[in-house]
Amino acid sequence: MLVLATSVEQTSTGQAEHLLCRMMEVKEADWIYQRSENAPREKISSNGTLTDDVYYDRYAIDGSSLIINEVKASDAGIYICGHGSQVYQKLQLNVSGM
Repeated sequence: MLVLATSVEQTSTGQAEHLLCRMMEVKEADWIYQRSENAPREKISSNGTLTDDVYYDRYAIDGSSLIINEVKASDAGIYICGHGSQVYQKLQLNVSGM
């Protein structure tokens, strides 16, 4: 797996978080969520479209960015963006209470 960038984002519960995937040549990212490094992966979006109704209430896709509205403590974890089998970026989202 080739990871071009790794970053850490800090946010608070109740805030909106905009995770930007810095990808080359691809306008619509695939987003994957992982609670921790050894946890199973959950696909959030594919080709710029959310994959499950469970995400529709607080998650949105804007180009290659993932927007999480009203962040909860349970949103903390690793967000991976890429396209197909190519991984471009891993973002660690840390969430603190207000």
